[in-house]
Amino acid sequence: MDLIQKQEIFSRTHVNKNIENFTKGYCTKYCAFILKKEFNAVYLCLFKMKTKAMGVGKGSKIYSIVECKCPKCHEGDMFAPGTLYHPTKFYKMHAYCAYCDQSFEPEPGFYFGSMFVSYAINTALFIIFWIATSFLVEDMSLLMILGILFAVVIFLLPITFRLSRSIWINFFVHYDPKAIKNAN
Repeated sequence: MDLIQKQEIFSRTHVNKNIENFTKGYCTKYCAFILKKEFNAVYLCLFKMKTKAMGVGKGSKIYSIVECKCPKCHEGDMFAPGTLYHPTKFYKMHAYCAYCDQSFEPEPGFYFGSMFVSYAINTALFIIFWIATSFLVEDMSLLMILGILFAVVIFLLPITFRLSRSIWINFFVHYDPKAIKNAN
């Protein structure tokens, strides 16, 4: 075994030990498994952290928005699992929360306002991709810009759709830690 291989083995074991120490009490078991398997998956941990200190645990609007959970109890899913990139099912929502009976459509046309949130998300994403591309490509044409816009909007449509609806309902429905007890 040469020196480079020894250094690689040492660095991997060192990183694994640091990841194990980091994940004790801070991340879910799912996140710890991902971190151990892939070193570059640290960013996945940001959405799975459960610490109150970071403000991402239950009771936080960020938790409810990112996880697409019921804004009232943070337990029930707003959308059916496994349908994110299904072409005919990504937009289907549950009518009520399975845990606290919170209606996910409090009134007809409730989600018309989420179109503005979706517009803001798409605009921010387009600007980010446009700036990133301008650093990579020296001479950008109108066709290239329109292609980037089209690709970003179409590829990320299910994500922006769900995020915008989750953000919109979180403006109006607030977390209640007693919601599940009250429903039973």
